[in-house]
Amino acid sequence: MAKRKESKPGLPLWYDQGKAAQWQLENSKELSIANHLAVYAESNGLSVRMLKRYVALKEFVDENFHQHIGKFTDQTPYSSIEELLKLHKLNPAKAAQIAESVISGQTIAAGVKHLIELETKDSGGRNVDNTRSEARKAAFQLQHAVVNHVNKHPADFGLSGTWKEIDLSGLSIKPDLGFETAKGKRVAIEIRYFSMNSSTAFFHQALTKYAWLQMGFFDEVYLAVNQDAVDLVGEYADGFLDWTGKQLGLRPIRLD
Repeated sequence: MAKRKESKPGLPLWYDQGKAAQWQLENSKELSIANHLAVYAESNGLSVRMLKRYVALKEFVDENFHQHIGKFTDQTPYSSIEELLKLHKLNPAKAAQIAESVISGQTIAAGVKHLIELETKDSGGRNVDNTRSEARKAAFQLQHAVVNHVNKHPADFGLSGTWKEIDLSGLSIKPDLGFETAKGKRVAIEIRYFSMNSSTAFFHQALTKYAWLQMGFFDEVYLAVNQDAVDLVGEYADGFLDWTGKQLGLRPIRLD
């Protein structure tokens, strides 16, 4: 039976690396090693640019959500905090509402992305606000439902044996979830909530990203959608096959 590597209370690796890099930056004049940050980055298989990004995210959490640092787990992904930072720039109050959930790993990057998408769309009138609120709630329900489904039925997403969530920070195109099995198979899951109100452009955007993921770092890619959107997405399946020569790995997820 497939089993997910359990997360444990504690700081994730990217936070510890950011802390170490921050110390080196703050004490650069006292360090005798030339290009000290580059040396540290190379010894850890990272770029200086990525290390500085880790520092920025660590500082962001320390300055804005220090009260939640104890909620970190060793597997809290960098990508979720990165999305939280983006949301904070748009709406600090909303970011504060979900910060603990993100830091503890309960809300993944996909859920924060949906909030960002809603924040960046024009709003107007009570009906639009109600629609946005309903979409926000459904998007959160879906991303939690996907995580639960992966944990209970990992084989539905090609996971077997022991597997773990992987750090997506080095990828130019990031899925909502990424996993690696003990045998080295890498699996990506893109999560999208669709409704009758979803525009054609929104469908095309999701499928374009999915196609790019199929051509990249991962061995298998799945598109997890709300169950009642299967027929909507299915209308694009034949066109996707003609376009890419590959099947759409659609996984409908029930929202309870």
